[in-house]
Amino acid sequence: MSSSDLPIVVITGAAGFIGSALRSYLEGRYKLISVDKKPFQGLNELEEVLQVDLEVPGERNLLIHRMEELGSQITAFIHLAAYYDFSNKPNPSYEGLNQALPHLLDSFAKVAPASARFIYASSMSAIAPTEPGRKIQPFGEKLALWQYPRSKVAAEKTLDQHPMQQSIVQLVLAAVYSDYGELVPLFHQIELMASSSPEKFFYPGPVNHGLTYVHVDDTVAAFEAAIDAKIQVGERLRLLIGEPEAVSYGFISEQVSQQFRGRGIKIWQMPKWLTRWGAWVLSMVFELLGKRRFIQPWMIPFAGEHFELDISLSKKYLGWEPKHSLRKELPEIVKFKYENPDKWNVINHRRPW
Repeated sequence: MSSSDLPIVVITGAAGFIGSALRSYLEGRYKLISVDKKPFQGLNELEEVLQVDLEVPGERNLLIHRMEELGSQITAFIHLAAYYDFSNKPNPSYEGLNQALPHLLDSFAKVAPASARFIYASSMSAIAPTEPGRKIQPFGEKLALWQYPRSKVAAEKTLDQHPMQQSIVQLVLAAVYSDYGELVPLFHQIELMASSSPEKFFYPGPVNHGLTYVHVDDTVAAFEAAIDAKIQVGERLRLLIGEPEAVSYGFISEQVSQQFRGRGIKIWQMPKWLTRWGAWVLSMVFELLGKRRFIQPWMIPFAGEHFELDISLSKKYLGWEPKHSLRKELPEIVKFKYENPDKWNVINHRRPW
């Protein structure tokens, strides 16, 4: 098949963690129009790179103009571009990217064929937590209790209200990790449990609660499945992408302790008010020392939240289910940190927080 015959996929946020993995995964099977505000290199002659800041109307129009040129050749638009940090403070990029979204949707709706689909990366952090044994449904309650999920809920509302004839597929991603960690909260928990800090013996929530995770390889496979899925024109899908079981805070702590000390760890549950006060004091100390501390007082009320996802609709519509399992692969991830501490730090400190 010549390059002119390959289906065209537009990817925003193409230079990020998921975007880079997705481009490598799709390489050779699609002609990629890869968009990011950061400079990056294309994979080959089949990939077209656009350095565009979607928050800037003049730059955004460059992408819109290119989409108009491609028109009916577009098979899918994958919108990964997002802003996040763990300060939980307002940032203009949250609003800027959400203001850009209607313009991208309008352009896609105008020029793409009816069979094309707009695929949006949402986040598990924007849905309400559950209790162990009760799986979250795709159209369950949404929550916007801090800055990042608030931006995701706003974007989902824009998607839900757009009248385009093409299909819209929202993939709600669990916490995305790799063979080397590369997930900020997981990285910091492993760092804490491997350290000599007495903080590791205390936690302000039930240690049998935890998150659902998904390997980046399974994540990009879900996006390709969404490109190829046989769904009706105009269908609106919201699908949960994650492993079928949660991994608890206690399990992760135990695995790290076994690797670094050869024994388990006893963790004491602390009152949240006391932990929040302690986090505030330590944050002030770190700031005075010119250092950054990951755990912030605003995070404490969320400790002990539990997420288990019902992925049955993802299996039904995409034929997708994860091949990886953090529960099974965590010992190897922790072993990598133990045996390669310098590489571990270099890889994981690349992720912004």
